[in-house]
Amino acid sequence: MFSCGRIRISLVFRSVELHLPTRSLGWDYGTIEIQRVTSRSKDLPDALHGLRLKLRTSINRGKMFLASENEGQMHWQGKRDQSVRLAVQQRYRSCLVVEFRKNRLGLDQTPAFAVLWLQNVIDEQQQAISLPVFSGEGSNLKRAESNYFCDVGQQMGSITVTLKFWRGMGRYHRRLAGNNPNVKDVMEILDTAMDNREVQSTMAERRGTDEDSSSSDSSDFEEGSGRASGFRKELKATFSGDKGAEEMGNNPLKDFQEYNDHSEQLHRHHRGLMQWKGARTAKWMKTRLEDGKDKIANSLKHHDRIPGIETEV
Repeated sequence: MFSCGRIRISLVFRSVELHLPTRSLGWDYGTIEIQRVTSRSKDLPDALHGLRLKLRTSINRGKMFLASENEGQMHWQGKRDQSVRLAVQQRYRSCLVVEFRKNRLGLDQTPAFAVLWLQNVIDEQQQAISLPVFSGEGSNLKRAESNYFCDVGQQMGSITVTLKFWRGMGRYHRRLAGNNPNVKDVMEILDTAMDNREVQSTMAERRGTDEDSSSSDSSDFEEGSGRASGFRKELKATFSGDKGAEEMGNNPLKDFQEYNDHSEQLHRHHRGLMQWKGARTAKWMKTRLEDGKDKIANSLKHHDRIPGIETEV
């Protein structure tokens, strides 16, 4: 294709007052909290009773299990009756998929599913939304999660999903930080804020304990109550400067698991492995190599030419 010339177009942008519905004023990034899924027994075929639910977005996935079935009502909840929280990005073109999963030899089967497009959810407002359940035969599931308006086959029943959409980024978006340095910086800021909050609550708890029972020392209280974990002890040692052997737990395996779970928080305070200069230098070199690799990869990518735009007030 050859260019035949250029044209110059003059445009004037005039703003207008527009009142959008509440569901159209939400955030693109957020966390969806699925509190429970319910259905009446007569609303679903017998083949779907008792199956576990697989909930997923474009980033995360979770599971729910049948918690109770009485008086013709079925309730699905997460492990230990907790809610399932899933990260969301590009919310206005994403959906929540609820799959009925059936165990079988090899890959599990999805005999039925339901799809909720998140553009219909209002931010930070608990809602109970009724969703139709469709048959999972053929490519029905693929078409349903790829198209907002489409015929996805036979409807088998309905379920009610109780959920709440929390706007903003949280720890459930950690997966996005792998290839995006900007998201990685945001996640580090959030982790630091959570660390400071936990330190403040721990120190407040310690001060309250000293005031309530001045006769007993803090070490006896921590050993007897069992509420101060190894991570909190490490945080206390960070600010007190005293890291004695008596503050370490008696279970080496549990201490290693807690250290592994909270290693990033400890390393930010130069505790644990990062208390040695060699480990910090190695981490700095690794970060520099990764930044250089990303710069080279971005320089080799194809970028569309952006035409010049002249503006006038």
